[in-house]
Amino acid sequence: MNFLSSIKSRNKENETSCMRAEALPPGYTSSLSPISSYNCNGNYSVYTFGMAHYGRLGDGQQSDDKPSPEKMQCLAGANIRSVHIESAHTLILLESGDVLSFGKCHFGQLGLGHEWMEAFCPQHVPFKVRISTLATGTHHSLAVSDRGQAFAWGCGFNGCLGHGDETMRSSPTLIDALNGLHCVSVAGGEYHSLAVVMQEEAGGGGHVAYSWGKGHQGQLGHGTYDSESLPRHIEALPCMSSCKLMAAGNLSGVLSFTGDKAARASSSSDGVILSWGSNSCGQLGHSADKPRIVVSPSIREQISNGMVKDARGIGVNLPEVVVHPHTPFEKMGDDSISFWTDFASGGQHSLAVDNRGNLYAWGYMLAFGSSVVSGECLCFPTKIDVDGSSGGENDEDELTTIARVACGSRHTLAFTMNGNCLVAGSNSSGQLGLGRENLGINSSSFLPLSFENLDGGRVLCGDGGTNSTILLEATNDEYLPNRLFNEVLTWVCFEGRLRTSRYDKCGV
Repeated sequence: MNFLSSIKSRNKENETSCMRAEALPPGYTSSLSPISSYNCNGNYSVYTFGMAHYGRLGDGQQSDDKPSPEKMQCLAGANIRSVHIESAHTLILLESGDVLSFGKCHFGQLGLGHEWMEAFCPQHVPFKVRISTLATGTHHSLAVSDRGQAFAWGCGFNGCLGHGDETMRSSPTLIDALNGLHCVSVAGGEYHSLAVVMQEEAGGGGHVAYSWGKGHQGQLGHGTYDSESLPRHIEALPCMSSCKLMAAGNLSGVLSFTGDKAARASSSSDGVILSWGSNSCGQLGHSADKPRIVVSPSIREQISNGMVKDARGIGVNLPEVVVHPHTPFEKMGDDSISFWTDFASGGQHSLAVDNRGNLYAWGYMLAFGSSVVSGECLCFPTKIDVDGSSGGENDEDELTTIARVACGSRHTLAFTMNGNCLVAGSNSSGQLGLGRENLGINSSSFLPLSFENLDGGRVLCGDGGTNSTILLEATNDEYLPNRLFNEVLTWVCFEGRLRTSRYDKCGV
């Protein structure tokens, strides 16, 4: 029995406990090949921990929180490409292009054809195309097919699905407004969405970004605070050869690459983070003293009259650069070696990694661990060592060299070059995975996550939701370098190279 068949069989046998969705509509036929068409030798394991409410841990129940990582046995044998969790629902993308979902479904965000019925076990989301990219918003979901088609479903408040209305969709629905464009990636915030499309269709080159949904904090990046129910081109963003999108809460961002080494050396447009939207805790990272804000005349008048006392509370409605603290950039040979390679946000806090493997953070400090008094906010990128001390140099050992970051709403995950996971922030429901003895104890420094039942592999990636965490582990060590660095870092390694010896010796 192949993997998908076994998932469907288990769900049918446990229909009550898993809250299984109705059968596929009459006449529906999937174009996907069976999951047995790719390797199911158990190269990956998925772990979930933290709050179990709404079935967000996918283990068949919603009453018992997990303070330690536990393997999802129902996913044994699956080759998994990525995992995505936001708030209380989870999407999993398989290598075949199939999609699984579980957790909260009040607005149809699981894509199973119904609302108000949680899924406590992974369910197969019906698509007629292969999916290449997924994203989760707070109450909605997005997907991109291998043909470049964009889909959205779930809560439609403020037009965040991009369908031109506020209607809820309980099944994946094609975004007609992007039809004819080749979409490559998507991101979802609380009630807004982002997409990157290839510009070749318009006769140009590179990629451009679109946004839609709620805009009250400027999170759409159009220079206004208006909402949009249809995708609209973010004209203020440059054309990019490659980029990573980010949306969380009422914040948006993009890590932009042009592929131009001269641009990287001058720090003008390569390896650059731009952010916009809510800045209530300094989570945009624009300035050491005050954020750069583009505001309407009415709001500017309120500021001058003292009606708005804290400028951080006003959203930035145009993309602004998050400057790397070390400028001018240092040089190694003919290349600059100080530029951003990854970033993430939990809505009120943000983190980034540079190509030296250093970790930087800004925004609400409790969520990312710091020796500075908890509850303070930082408005600019500040270096955070993985041992918890702020401002020191990272150990050259790959045990403490950061490759990638992910954020929950109040906690943070940092993934090292050798496949370890470090955690910091709130542990109110065990979302840090530090064991029952540490349940409810927040961590003000980054701590290594240990797995009592680890399969002997390394953690590839993960994601954080509201008080819960999901991790993807590779159980085959030999597969780790290609998997981790080809999929996580090569979008900053143009022509297959990243010119630092630390990365080179990992096989990139």
